[in-house]
Amino acid sequence: MINSILVLGGGSAGLITALGLRAALPAGVTVTLVRSTRIGAIGVGEGTTVNVPFYLHNHLRMDRAEFFRAVDPSYKRGVRFKNWGPRPHYDYALGRNLSFQLRALPNPAGYYCDKEFTHISPAMSLMEHGRFFLRDAKGGVLDDGVYGYHFENERLVEHLESVAAARGIALIDDEFMSAQTGEGGISLLHFTSGRSMRADLYVDASGFRAELLGAALGEPLESFQSSLFCDSAVVGGWARAGEPVLPYTVAEAMDSGWCWQIEHRNRINRGYVYASSFVTDADAEAEFRRKNPKITQTRIVRFISGARRRSWVKNVVAIGNSCGFVEPLEATALGNICEQTAEIAQCLSDTGRDPRPSAIDAYNGLVWRRWCMIRWFLATHYKCNSRFDTPFWRAARADTDIGEAGLLLRFFEDNGPSMMATGLVPQPIENFGLDGYWIHLVGMKVPYRRTHAPSAAEMQTWNSHRAKMSAMGVNGFAFGEY
Repeated sequence: MINSILVLGGGSAGLITALGLRAALPAGVTVTLVRSTRIGAIGVGEGTTVNVPFYLHNHLRMDRAEFFRAVDPSYKRGVRFKNWGPRPHYDYALGRNLSFQLRALPNPAGYYCDKEFTHISPAMSLMEHGRFFLRDAKGGVLDDGVYGYHFENERLVEHLESVAAARGIALIDDEFMSAQTGEGGISLLHFTSGRSMRADLYVDASGFRAELLGAALGEPLESFQSSLFCDSAVVGGWARAGEPVLPYTVAEAMDSGWCWQIEHRNRINRGYVYASSFVTDADAEAEFRRKNPKITQTRIVRFISGARRRSWVKNVVAIGNSCGFVEPLEATALGNICEQTAEIAQCLSDTGRDPRPSAIDAYNGLVWRRWCMIRWFLATHYKCNSRFDTPFWRAARADTDIGEAGLLLRFFEDNGPSMMATGLVPQPIENFGLDGYWIHLVGMKVPYRRTHAPSAAEMQTWNSHRAKMSAMGVNGFAFGEY
């Protein structure tokens, strides 16, 4: 039976996992986190999916007002894709946007978006008007809960540490040196201070180093390079100087990848994610600075997109980058950590803290499946972007492996954004679903054969719907008004 848990690593992955397990397990189970303050956090601007605020404030019961004072996040309504296909931009709003059909129209919404792809839903209208929240019937904030956060990762980690300490999680500052292994997995951890520690379950949150699952137990990382070519990012930003705070992340296509923009109250964070096999670091930075002349200091970050088929081996379970990583195009990292933490807690709870191999196999299958679904979804972004004619984008269109999303793409190319394709969506679908795929394929104007030529009456009905959505969005709350 698992009565003691040791989390190795103090970034957002380790801290969220420690907090999640502490909240879910009996008080008699000890949760200890060991991290080196010398190593520090990655420290970039970060965006999240919808499930992160929900997990932090509902599952972990972190006080929202305290969180905002400490972390100072801004709300995120979605992602604006610039230069992804023929349109100047299109918006991927969080929540359900395109998977509906108006009663007066013979086809689902996606068939009416060829020319104009704005104000389809309230959330898309908020993004178009630069607003964060709709107004309710009394003129107050309508908190629909369908939003993510933007924040600086360092501030998040500092706050998570303070919450963890307040909740009785032992936080030890020490540097990992080596792991002693045996038939059951890890038997002892050694640290540079001379300290040695053992536990019933070890959580590997040591980041890309994967000290326990990868280095000690030898669980291999399976590369996603055939789907996701990018492996580097040049990161920078500038102090905000009058620019409005936007309610979305920007993902702007570049010559050899794409560039994010993360919104903070006093700073704009930018980063160019690129494939080093197509562009040198120097040329990537030159393009980055040319298109963002306000950029100040920059740094290069390396990464590998891939995951481990088994993230729980013997008495070690990996979380965050130790388990896997996919490039940040849809900001899935923290959401994945929250999902995995909830599933580890459920596995321990449902098995009486004595998980058998069948339970661990089920967990590993679920986590691996989710990594694959994120991989295929991101890959379609590259496969279908027809705007650029650079070596990188030509290779992306020709060679990107979209795996199980291929059947869905073939369906779309034949039939367009039909709602009957739900059964073809790769599972699990918590993050994206058919709505997510259709937003991108319609947004990028991927051609399809079964087109529909709307009548004047149909377009009048459709444009009336869009006008209604626009009126709701323009009347919403701008940054600082809520």
